[in-house]
Amino acid sequence: MDEIKFDYIMEIARQKSISKAAKNLFIAQPSLSRYVINLEKQLGVKLFDRSHAPLELTEAGILMVQYIEQSEALKAKFFSKLGKHKESTCTEIKIGVVPWRIPVFLPKIVPEFMDKHHNVKVVIKEGVSQDLEALVLADQIDACVVNGPQNNQLLEYRVLNYEKIVLVASRSSEVAKSSYDFVNNRYYSSMIDLRSLRNEAFILLVEKYRLGLLSRKIFKSRDVMPSRITYVSNMNTALSMSAVGLGLTFMPESGIERSLDGGESPLYFSIGEPEFGFPLIIAFKKGKKLNQPLIEFIDFVCSNYNDYRQC
Repeated sequence: MDEIKFDYIMEIARQKSISKAAKNLFIAQPSLSRYVINLEKQLGVKLFDRSHAPLELTEAGILMVQYIEQSEALKAKFFSKLGKHKESTCTEIKIGVVPWRIPVFLPKIVPEFMDKHHNVKVVIKEGVSQDLEALVLADQIDACVVNGPQNNQLLEYRVLNYEKIVLVASRSSEVAKSSYDFVNNRYYSSMIDLRSLRNEAFILLVEKYRLGLLSRKIFKSRDVMPSRITYVSNMNTALSMSAVGLGLTFMPESGIERSLDGGESPLYFSIGEPEFGFPLIIAFKKGKKLNQPLIEFIDFVCSNYNDYRQC
């Protein structure tokens, strides 16, 4: 038996006319008439009563239409369930994170989020703020966690927290020998005069990093520029060099919470007023429709970041 073309039968039933149905189906009327005649011969029953104008369905035709409608309803139900199954399969979201925040995201935030969202895989890409923002705009990653401020009009963002900048010195430095407040085996002063440190060696990030730019603003605000500066391109490198006495550096205050205890850890000092700092933000492309897993990840980070970074 030839294939039963449901759309042909249903269109004839709707139009109650083979010629009108043929026009809507974009086929020749004689071709549609021959199809119906051949189908009726193969089935051994009449589907349409042509003695009436407009034509009517026979009892067999009514049965055929009911069967087609039930089949279409069953097919729609199948595809609906199939769609839900697709939605439940694993979705991958790509998140860029600046290196300084990796210790918070990889061992803490990402595993916890994936434990609660079994069908979401979070892929982390490490990079500097400007590079990660460019990847978001190029649709190569979905969002990025970077240091603010955010001035790119093509990006939207949500603020995770705001961090002050502190001065880092080794325990053997002249700065450490000065009389500052002692808190939990670490110096942490309410104020330090950077002008008194103009002859000290400093280790600064290069200007492509926002902390590098901020360091220069700090010196400018105090009307001082150290005579000895070593430039590096990694915050952890700057901290390691500072801890062993190769120079002073700046870092966000969250670094205090992740430092080693005891003699190996450096000491930290407030730079006084006006204080400097920057927001930590999670940014995404403006105007882009975010999928539900990404929305849930952004909400999760915004709600939990401050708790996790203190763990």
